[in-house]
Amino acid sequence: MRLSGIINKIDDLINPIVVKEIRQSINSRTIYAIIIGVLLLELGGLLIFMSDGIRERNSGQGYFVMLLVILMLGYFLGVGMSAAGRFANERDKSSMDLMHATVLSPYSIIWGKIFSSMVMVVFIFSLCVPFMCVSYFLQGIDIVTILSWCYISFVIALPTVTGCLLLGTLGSSKGMRGLIIFVIVFILWTGISPLLFHYGGPTISGLGDSLATLIWTTFYCLAVSGLFYFFAVSIVSHVSSNRAFCLRYYIAVLWLASLVIAALYALHMGSVDPFEIWFVQMSLIAVVITGFAPAERLVQSRRVLKSVPDGKWRRFVHFLFSSGAVNAILFGVCMMLLNCGVLFLATTCWNEIYGSSSKDTSELLQIFSGIFAYILFYSFFAITLKLGFNRFFPNVNGMVYSLFVVGACMLIPVVIEVLRSFDQIGSHSESPYMFILSPLIFTNDSMRSVGMIVSAALAALGLLLHFSLIKSSLKVHRRLMPETVTVKEHE
Repeated sequence: MRLSGIINKIDDLINPIVVKEIRQSINSRTIYAIIIGVLLLELGGLLIFMSDGIRERNSGQGYFVMLLVILMLGYFLGVGMSAAGRFANERDKSSMDLMHATVLSPYSIIWGKIFSSMVMVVFIFSLCVPFMCVSYFLQGIDIVTILSWCYISFVIALPTVTGCLLLGTLGSSKGMRGLIIFVIVFILWTGISPLLFHYGGPTISGLGDSLATLIWTTFYCLAVSGLFYFFAVSIVSHVSSNRAFCLRYYIAVLWLASLVIAALYALHMGSVDPFEIWFVQMSLIAVVITGFAPAERLVQSRRVLKSVPDGKWRRFVHFLFSSGAVNAILFGVCMMLLNCGVLFLATTCWNEIYGSSSKDTSELLQIFSGIFAYILFYSFFAITLKLGFNRFFPNVNGMVYSLFVVGACMLIPVVIEVLRSFDQIGSHSESPYMFILSPLIFTNDSMRSVGMIVSAALAALGLLLHFSLIKSSLKVHRRLMPETVTVKEHE
């Protein structure tokens, strides 16, 4: 009886989503194709590099790099995209009612899918790790480097799988999937690349001084995974709930925790560089929040307004952490202002305390504040289109208008410039003013000051044109307070 009781308790603790997803993955034909493909590629590569090793006797590095590529493609295509496809089918309109009717919370649903996907990632790793050990005997690479890169590959698998599941939450919207893929790749590359390359991280030829880099990479991958996780939870949550609260609360905690870690790392290194990495990563998050703002609703639900607290500043904080397009924009603006302020204060205090002129951060501040100003203008422009066309196309997602604005302001000038370069080969006749409405203008050093002026003017124009919308949103958030108290007292 005791043993059966323990088994029943363990059975109750197991997430049913984990069991369902693992069963579907094992019964799927995709996993068998991935297993056969991975093993054939590994065996074929081993035969090729062993034959080359007879002549060169230093082919371990090349074989190990090939195994890393096979491994990452295996868990991206075989695990991540497969789980995203199954989740997208579950998110169809025909099964949405069943998803909201379940007793499982959105947190349990997403976490169960992530855990089951990571179990399959471990299975893919078990196919590659033995061959990675073989690369040591081919010479050219040491055991410590193999283990460090295996660890980095496994850590990167977590945000990759979570990002793929985030794609699945968008259902059958191919345009939104493409946008999310771009955002995931952009965030991962711009965040991990300075950690791996700027601070002497583990290289294929040796480990180097990489302990701190491994810690930073682990923290960053966990942070991005959490960001994708709460993003997916907010999408799966019911429309009338405060869907954005969990995501913005997580971002606020992440902002503070990463700032503390950056400060400790800066004291350890004796440099202000960790603050610059922190600023870049937090600015990217602020840009993403502001860019996705048009996808949120313009009117608060009564369910959210019932939880508005008393007090002017508490209401304002509640407004920042509530769902809504205007709420997301103001949250992004506040976050970007704090980012710039922290980097400026950190650089100034560092120079005053240590009496040394560290690297000038004004260029970094100008570039990212200008990029944010452009994205802020795009969001306001997309909200304008949403308000104008909502009467004719009420079911169109706000991100469609954002994609249209981004395409008109960023992609079209790039296409025109590429076509002009084909027509005028060898003339070097570039026109930087083509990118006057695009953040790409900051790639030209001579046009950086022009970009700052134009971006600030466009952001100010957007704020002025939508000042009445922002004011009315704040006013409505306050006006329903007496009704909320009355409803609670009646209940």
